Amino acid sequence: MEKILIRYIRGECTTEDKKGVEELIRTNPEINEKYEELKRTWEETRNFRLERNKENSWRSVEQRIEEHEEAETPIYELNVPGKTESSFGSQSGSQQRSPSGRRKKSRRVKWGVGLAAALLLMGFVSYLLLSPRLTGMLQQANPVMEKIATQPGERVSVTFSDGTRVRLNSASTIRLPKKFDGDLREIELVEGEAYFEVITQKNRPFVVHTSRADIEVLGTKFNVNSYSHNENIEVVVAEGEVAVKGLQDSERGTSGSIRESVRLNRGQLTRVGSTGIPSRPENVNLNSYISWVDGVFTFENSSLAEVIDRLGNHYDLTFEVADSSLYKRNVTAEFRNESLSTVLDVLMFSLDIEYEKQGTHIILKPEE
Repeated sequence: MEKILIRYIRGECTTEDKKGVEELIRTNPEINEKYEELKRTWEETRNFRLERNKENSWRSVEQRIEEHEEAETPIYELNVPGKTESSFGSQSGSQQRSPSGRRKKSRRVKWGVGLAAALLLMGFVSYLLLSPRLTGMLQQANPVMEKIATQPGERVSVTFSDGTRVRLNSASTIRLPKKFDGDLREIELVEGEAYFEVITQKNRPFVVHTSRADIEVLGTKFNVNSYSHNENIEVVVAEGEVAVKGLQDSERGTSGSIRESVRLNRGQLTRVGSTGIPSRPENVNLNSYISWVDGVFTFENSSLAEVIDRLGNHYDLTFEVADSSLYKRNVTAEFRNESLSTVLDVLMFSLDIEYEKQGTHIILKPEE
């Protein structure tokens, strides 16, 4: 990472690194100035090979100069009366070849120019490699990202570098920088569901990016359900206040666009569908949305579709509903770390249904 600017000038950057460096050069005057100086120096000394250590560098420069001098045009001077002729003999007319004086001076001048150029280049390289400020800015432009994922049926708790805690539900994935730098703390909920307990940092918002919305807070507790197979993304607040900004198709992948936005307080929920427009805040029973954090499933007049979706994620199951009329039936129940067989038996009695278990596939059908 420390050598990325040099690699960029030499055309050796990856596509991702190249974009990051170009953005840094474009937006930071100080780095732009250093880049231009280094680029000019690099071009001026491109005929000299900068070796890994000083000894090889000087040897390379000297060899280049020697090769150049062997092919250079002879220097002539007028034959001054009274001066001893050169041992090389007379040329036709009044000219003689004199390599001893000016040639030595030319060699000294060229050696000095080459040495100065090489020293200048090494100075800039050392500055770039050793400057903590520049290194920090380069890392901020292209931070090292980490990915945390859970398997179906698994839940984990993770604490970030700022003290914020997140609990990942089954089959969920987040991406985040190894360390939060700059004015924003940003992560991405790539897939699944997560419950956040954000540490307050004044003037340093915490932003969760999803495929359809960005959720911005300063310090609060909230839940985001963003499973890709669901029709909507759901955001519900357990404490504090959050801003949910929808992403319309034309705005995704861009910044600075005008977005539909809503603010949620404790006990409020919004849904963001394919239009990218958040729904109006609605008051809900928090337990129905965040009790999974404690290993509890709370269903309050919930549709069968919602029930089997949550159970499928938690127990790593697929459900098949043999009769579509079953979707009209609702469920009110609470499960606390119950076994799968117990959960299915409760559903069987409360919904008047039968089920058939085929490995991890469950078939639900009306009771005969």
